Amino acid sequence: FYANLVGGQDGVIFDGGSFVTSPSGDLLYQAPYFVEGLFIMDTDRAEAIEPKQQDAIAAARGAIVLGIRDYLRKNGFSQVIIGISGGIDSALVAALAVEALGSDAVSGVFLPSAISSEESRDDAYQLAKNLAIKLVDVPIADLVAASQAAIEGGVSGLAAENLQARIRGMLLMALANQKNALILTTGNKSEVAVGYNTLYGDTVGALAPIADLYKTQVWEMARGMDSIIPQRIIDKPPTAELRPDQKDEDDLPPYEILDAILKELIEENASRDDLIAHGFPKLTVADVLSRYYRSEYKRGQLPPVIKVSPKAFGIGRRVPITHRYRS
Repeated sequence: FYANLVGGQDGVIFDGGSFVTSPSGDLLYQAPYFVEGLFIMDTDRAEAIEPKQQDAIAAARGAIVLGIRDYLRKNGFSQVIIGISGGIDSALVAALAVEALGSDAVSGVFLPSAISSEESRDDAYQLAKNLAIKLVDVPIADLVAASQAAIEGGVSGLAAENLQARIRGMLLMALANQKNALILTTGNKSEVAVGYNTLYGDTVGALAPIADLYKTQVWEMARGMDSIIPQRIIDKPPTAELRPDQKDEDDLPPYEILDAILKELIEENASRDDLIAHGFPKLTVADVLSRYYRSEYKRGQLPPVIKVSPKAFGIGRRVPITHRYRS
């Protein structure tokens, strides 16, 4: 007899699936995954059964939904706020939150800048309609302009991009504070691994539901959401939309390549030489490793990450910020 816990403890999820075997090792009963309950079986009448199998994406989805639900319930909260950008990451987090908590417990905020496209707005509102959640529109262009005017000479380049993200983070925190709600952070594992995020901007929040899903896994999970997430959100090239015509792949390798490198690096402890020997371009490997090692300080300031893989960022990760790994 094997009895497993069911539920979330911060980012650690216990998946259930308790089972009973015969003395010869045949499986006689298996409880469902991610469901609490009292299950009764008659051992005298039990016959051998096939074990219940879950594919990795379905299991991750179940773990994240349970993790969101338990994190709020066990910490005395009932509402979440999500910054909805019109992109795939925030769309998936919103869909998972609704699955965990119901539509009435989830509020979306669209925070357009002067750079935000009408397509992003349309996609954000279509997602909110599909999920039956409230979405409010809080423009940030005037706040960005006021912040630039407050700084002598203003800021440009990456600093100007990060300014937008941090204003969004500030507004989300204010709204969450007012509603006694928690913010769900929308960053994925690929972005977290290479530091493609803004501290005190898109990293603000109380829980990081998809920070242990690579970008390619985000797409895969979104495709399995039965059209809840608009197809255009799934299909369009990802963008931070912090400068005109920006695309993630202007700054990063294609996610299929990036994720393959990161999986070997994080989960198999592959070295630079290993990655090059496995056929990844030398310059791409050098770029990814540099981004990965210099971003540890960002990972150390993330909210709790729901763990769905053997090697997640967050609890249990003890990597120093000050090091010479990159040299």
